Amino acid sequence: MSETVKLDVGGTIFKTSRSTLTKFNGFFKTMLESDIGLKIDESGSIFIDRSPKNFDLILNFMRDGDVVLPNCELKLKELLVEAQFYLLDGLIELCNSKIELVEAPKIKLRFIESDEQFLQILAVQQKPMLIIEFCMVGNDMSIPYNFNLYEFMEKYSHQFDIYFQRLSEDEPSRKWKARIKWKPTENGYYSQFPHNLRINRGGRIIRDATFLERLEKMIGEFDEYLKKQRNR
Repeated sequence: MSETVKLDVGGTIFKTSRSTLTKFNGFFKTMLESDIGLKIDESGSIFIDRSPKNFDLILNFMRDGDVVLPNCELKLKELLVEAQFYLLDGLIELCNSKIELVEAPKIKLRFIESDEQFLQILAVQQKPMLIIEFCMVGNDMSIPYNFNLYEFMEKYSHQFDIYFQRLSEDEPSRKWKARIKWKPTENGYYSQFPHNLRINRGGRIIRDATFLERLEKMIGEFDEYLKKQRNR
C-alpha cells in the first residue's frame, strides 16, 4: 500500500498518510497492519462506514496528538463516540476532560437590587461580604481591563459572599469599585477602595493600578485587619 491513503468515510473522501493512521494504537493501526476489515473499493479508497461529520478532528488528533475541541457539550459527546469507535485512548481522555469542564456548575452572579435587599443579606451574613460595584455600557457590563470575573470568583468565593451592585447613574467617576462589609467584628468592618493606588518599580511610579490590583490590595488589607482582630 502506498504512503498516501484515501479514506471514504460515509461517502466523504479524506486523504492522509499511512504514518498518520498508524501513529497511535487503535482502529486504523490494527486495520492497516493486519488487513483485518480492510475494504478497498474500485477507486482505491478504504471504506469506513461512519459519519464524516467529526472525522477532520479525528485526523487532526492522529496527526498531532492533540486537537482543539468544540465547546458545545453535544458536539463533544458526538466526537467522544467517534473516538471510542476508532479506539483512540488519548482523544477519549481529552473529550472526557473537556466534557467534565463544560458540565461543571457555572458560577452565578448575585446582584443587590435595593437597600432593603442589602440589609436582608447583612442580617444573615455568614462570611464577609464583598460587593463589587459595576457600570454598564448599553446592556452589558463594562468589564475592566485584565479582570477575569469568573476566575476572580473561583479564587475568592470560599472567603467572601460576592455580590454585584450597579453603580448609580449619578456616580461621578463611573469606574468599577468595591467594598467589604463584615459585621461580626467590633463595630463592624467597612473597607475603603484604594482608588488612587499606583504601581511602583525601582522607586518610580510606572502606572495606575488596574481594578484587579486595587481589589486585591483591598482584600489584603482586610486579611491583615482580621489577623489583628484574632491576635487581640
